[in-house]
Amino acid sequence: HPHRHCHRNPPGSVGQNMHKDSWNRRLHPTRWTMALYYPQDTPEPLGPTGVVPSSHFYNTYNVETDTEIPVCGAAGTVTIIHYDLWHRAMPNQSDRNRFMLKFLFTRMAEPLKPSWNCKSTEWVPHLEHPYADELQPLWRSLWDWHCGNSSASQVSKTDKGKIQDLLKNLGHETETIGLSAAYELGSIPEAAPGLIRMLSSESDMSRHNAGYALTTLGEHAIDHLVHALKEGDNRTRTLAVKLIGNLGTLARVSVDHVMKALEDDCPDVRDQAAEALGNLEVMNSNVIRALIRCLNDPDERVRRSSALSLAHFGLHSEAAVSALVMVLSDEDRYARANAVEALKRIGSNEAMKALLRDLATSRWCPQTNHESTF
Repeated sequence: HPHRHCHRNPPGSVGQNMHKDSWNRRLHPTRWTMALYYPQDTPEPLGPTGVVPSSHFYNTYNVETDTEIPVCGAAGTVTIIHYDLWHRAMPNQSDRNRFMLKFLFTRMAEPLKPSWNCKSTEWVPHLEHPYADELQPLWRSLWDWHCGNSSASQVSKTDKGKIQDLLKNLGHETETIGLSAAYELGSIPEAAPGLIRMLSSESDMSRHNAGYALTTLGEHAIDHLVHALKEGDNRTRTLAVKLIGNLGTLARVSVDHVMKALEDDCPDVRDQAAEALGNLEVMNSNVIRALIRCLNDPDERVRRSSALSLAHFGLHSEAAVSALVMVLSDEDRYARANAVEALKRIGSNEAMKALLRDLATSRWCPQTNHESTF
């Protein structure tokens, strides 16, 4: 991803408040990460980044119970964290500046198998955690996703009374209870209609947790999400297509409905639909043409998401080269950068020539002026 920034923590600073950097994505699979790079030795007195482990699952921060740890390290240390992790700059108690370079990364393909040295894809319960019982289904779901087993959710049946109790708990003031309810509901296909109704709740917590449950339901949620995408209000349609995208390749059957959402009157819906198509990985000519049209959308978010999805498809997006070249002059920096990435990943002669022309122009000296003419 093109976003990066050099953060300076000045001497004597009191530090930042805990925060998340993400654009309210609030989804659990690892599709966005940050890399934090220290160019100098960074002990705790120098004010390193402080993080709350496992906090990317949570939408609220509890200063009384959440444990912050300093991310210290020697010069050259790189730390990779989930984009949704709660973090901050800690107080700098020294007389020196602390610098940290932040880099943002986004996944370009859905996981098909473990990307690490994995000896077994069998889930081993993690018991050494104060909320191990409540969070076990969440951890297992994400383990399966990272192993490429996106359809491995455990299906169970329960009575309607239990479903109603769990639906109420989605908005519980204790977020762990809400998460536990979400992932338990994610194993009960009969809960899908109630979860869809919760997408229209006025409670942010209830909507978020209903979304986690629907994602965990996988293929059992697709028809319900498509109905919400067609019939819901702006907010519900936006969340529905966002969740379809979060299902990844499992939701390929919904691709025509997602393409139709690119024509929605609401720019939020169009933006999420454009991004979702990259995750669905249906790389046919109809999808490519639809994304090409969206490169001219009046909303900059739609243009940047469309370019990013075309980048996902690599050489399959070759028909988009001419349109992507036009985006190199877009007023939005991320649309331009995503177009560069798409052309690079397409890699054809035409795409590479366009990139070289753009590079040559970008090399023009930006500092020539009346005082310094040469």
